[in-house]
Amino acid sequence: MTAILSASGIIALLGEDSPKMKIYALRKLDRLVNIFWHEIANVIANIESLFEDRTFPERKLAALVASKIYFHLTAYDDALLFAIGAEELFDVDANSEYVNTVVARAIDTYASSRTEDAEPVTFLQEKKMASRLQDLVNRIFEGCFARKEYKAIVGVAIETRRLDVLQRALDETDEKLELITYCIKAVIEFVQHRGFRNQVLVDMIKRLGSSKDSDYSGICQALKYLEDPECVAEILVHLISESDDTAAVAYQLALDIHDSSPQSFMKGIANALQARLEGPSEDDDSKSKMVNACEQEQKGPSTLSEPSRPTSGSEEKTMSEEDENESRVKNHVVALNRIVRGDLQTELYLQFYMKNNHSDILILKTIKDYVRNSVCHSATVISNALMHHGTTSDEFLRTNLEWVSKASNWAKFTAVASLGVIHKGHEAEAMRVLENYLPKESASSSSGYLEAGGLYALGLIFSNRGSAEVIGYLKKQMMASSNTVMRHGGCLGLGLATLGTHRWDVYDCLRGVLFYDDAVSGEAAALAMGLVMAGSNNSRCVRELIAYGMDTRHEKILRGICVGLGVIACGCLEEPEPWIKKLLKDKNPLLRRAGVYALAMAYCGTGNSTTAGRLLFISVEDVNDDVRRAAVSCLGFVMVKNPTSCAQLVSQLTESYNPHVRYGAAISLGIACAGTALPEAVYLLEPMLNDAVNFVRQGALIALGMVYMQHSDAMTPKVKDFRASLIKTICDKHEDSLAKFGAIIAHGILDAGGRNVTIGLLARMNYVSTTAAIGLLVFLQTWYWFPLSHFLSLAFQPTCLIGVNTKLQMPQVDFISNSNPSLYAYPPPMEEKRTKQLEKLPAVVLSFKSKKRDREKQGKQEQENKTEKADDEPASVSEAISEAEAKKDDVELNVQRLPNPARVLYQQLKVMTMPEDCRYEPVKSLKSGGIIVLRDKEENKEEELVEIVKPVIDGEEADEPEPPEPFDYTE
Repeated sequence: MTAILSASGIIALLGEDSPKMKIYALRKLDRLVNIFWHEIANVIANIESLFEDRTFPERKLAALVASKIYFHLTAYDDALLFAIGAEELFDVDANSEYVNTVVARAIDTYASSRTEDAEPVTFLQEKKMASRLQDLVNRIFEGCFARKEYKAIVGVAIETRRLDVLQRALDETDEKLELITYCIKAVIEFVQHRGFRNQVLVDMIKRLGSSKDSDYSGICQALKYLEDPECVAEILVHLISESDDTAAVAYQLALDIHDSSPQSFMKGIANALQARLEGPSEDDDSKSKMVNACEQEQKGPSTLSEPSRPTSGSEEKTMSEEDENESRVKNHVVALNRIVRGDLQTELYLQFYMKNNHSDILILKTIKDYVRNSVCHSATVISNALMHHGTTSDEFLRTNLEWVSKASNWAKFTAVASLGVIHKGHEAEAMRVLENYLPKESASSSSGYLEAGGLYALGLIFSNRGSAEVIGYLKKQMMASSNTVMRHGGCLGLGLATLGTHRWDVYDCLRGVLFYDDAVSGEAAALAMGLVMAGSNNSRCVRELIAYGMDTRHEKILRGICVGLGVIACGCLEEPEPWIKKLLKDKNPLLRRAGVYALAMAYCGTGNSTTAGRLLFISVEDVNDDVRRAAVSCLGFVMVKNPTSCAQLVSQLTESYNPHVRYGAAISLGIACAGTALPEAVYLLEPMLNDAVNFVRQGALIALGMVYMQHSDAMTPKVKDFRASLIKTICDKHEDSLAKFGAIIAHGILDAGGRNVTIGLLARMNYVSTTAAIGLLVFLQTWYWFPLSHFLSLAFQPTCLIGVNTKLQMPQVDFISNSNPSLYAYPPPMEEKRTKQLEKLPAVVLSFKSKKRDREKQGKQEQENKTEKADDEPASVSEAISEAEAKKDDVELNVQRLPNPARVLYQQLKVMTMPEDCRYEPVKSLKSGGIIVLRDKEENKEEELVEIVKPVIDGEEADEPEPPEPFDYTE
């Protein structure tokens, strides 16, 4: 058959009067369009006219041909338009590039039209085909149902908000539990409309509640987003009531929930567990219907009560067993309460930090020796706090008291507050640690900087988990003092201790301080009000803060209101949109900045392209540099789950003419790419280290410190050069103070927590950590106020693997790392520079002495050669043996045993396993890291536990080693 070289002949048939000739031409063109589309495109108008002619019998075929032509012309909207017109001729099940592209376009267009605030799709409205788009999408669904592609159906149904299709898929599938679990994860991660998300989650929980094999992890995560702590508590009690094995599962569930939930939610669970501990309520209506359904499935059909009869011995035995079981359940509830309140995690992390502290004091000593001004002095104090976060090691401060005492006023406040970062989690002795700095009943210093720093430090120690005693103490000190500095420290401490609790009594106290209209205390009060109501989107709080912001003339107070409003909107998605839009249009740049913070925090971690676009628009459109810088910086919060996309978004902004935009671009990369060492981010940040503007260099240094966290020289060779550049910047006497400040803080971030933490904006379950997001947002305010740098400690997450048994104790167990130890090793300690010693000149050798020495050397050499010849054979054998042993050692280096609690990097988790002969087995995979509950396979044997290390408080002596046993000395 002769190959067709041109479609011109067939195209000419379209001009014929006979409809049959036109139909013949369209059928031929449909087959040839992929080859000769460039020729057929010239008569696209004729083909469109055939489709628009309602008397033409094959108008659908004309639409199909037109759709394919527009596809090749990359006019995808027009291709979709005519594919809709082709109706059944457009085969949605065909596997071709054309069909896949049009189907994807159809789903995207339909999904965007289904949102509540969506604008009508113009090109469909004009042709009156909007209603027919749904028919096309329905055909796509039917094709997936026919092929039983239920996960694809769930994904598209969620994206297009088709609950009817979602429910049909869940009804028809044979693997209901797996699909429901997949649906819950997809809804939580991808749905960015709170109302629809909650609607789907409620339906999923109802379905799981009637299932015998429930996915309790999925249920609890769903209930967290539905804000139902009582139901979560009932599930945990249900699990611990069954057996000790399921109690271990309950412990692990509680640990996972606590890892990503706000304090108010965990407080609700704790209260429900406490009520269960005190005794079951007579009114059972408070229990979740879903849990009752689960229990009914486990128990089976209910039995009728029998008439009372005399109690037999067997019944007495049954009653004693019930009492024993009730006692066992109460013990489990007490243990659960420790987890839910965070007491267990705090104790375990404190032990981990102290046992694995690898801070390098020599780095701080080097920095201290080159500090020449108050800015760098404060930076060194902050850096020391970050380096020793949670380790309780304040050795640097104690050994350099004279140097620390040079701080004055607010620098003194910052230095005292740094103790709160160092002793984070050391709650049992917090008051003793800070007793020299907390307010005294007698007389306090006139300035109050020390006492204010002490209150701030107390809040940092108890951040996100303040006890009733600590909160009461902070409230009392804040309200009793008339000193504005003391109020400032008290407000910050109280806000940290009650973070996310939504306590109105605390809020009202802080509002009273705000209404004094004092700039210093008002700034901290406004920020603390936001911290207390974090993530609530409470209309009263928002209304009061905005109204006060419009009335006050104090810029400091407005700055506090900015951040407070952003914190209140954290994680609320579309709910705060009405007041965010008003703020973004306000004439006051500080209120516009509040709108930027609120927008970014509301959609934190969603990757929402619309939100990212709005922030980018503000970054180039707003006339205020602070607003533009904030908008670019906040891109990192929105895109934290996709750091590569963040790097692409800000790539052009790193070269902006505006230095504030460049600074914001650097910080956004640091937030989104923290701990990843992403090459794209490093490529953008490295040139900024040589920027002409000092504060841009500062931002680049801090951002690179975040990006390189927990990366060794073997993993990322550039880390070594970056560390050297930090020291060089700090020691260069010609370098500007702002750049030095950035370098010092960057070193603190790089070695934070004794080199055992990273910035964890995403929790271990890949959900956004509200606490970490708030800590990072407040840390950005270091631009205005250095003491707020300490808030960065809220975002620190330990890179650890901690095993606990079912008694919630740390057993002596090793974890296996199947990789080269050097790959994940700690950075080598800094080497102290040694002063060069004068070398002695060689002594003068006379000629006759030289000849004599040469003869002696020659004789010795001949004697050694004879000895070597005699030992040739044994030497070769010994060398072979040593080489074989060396090779064996090299192989063994690829496996490393890490004792519990172990420092394990996120990149290292994928190669972690348990020893084959281990007596413990984990409740869940080690791949997620953190705290893992271990089941004991040999319960009858006695367990060996990890020795608990007690922190040493200033003034106490460390525990001396025990003297050796008596012995007799013999020569």
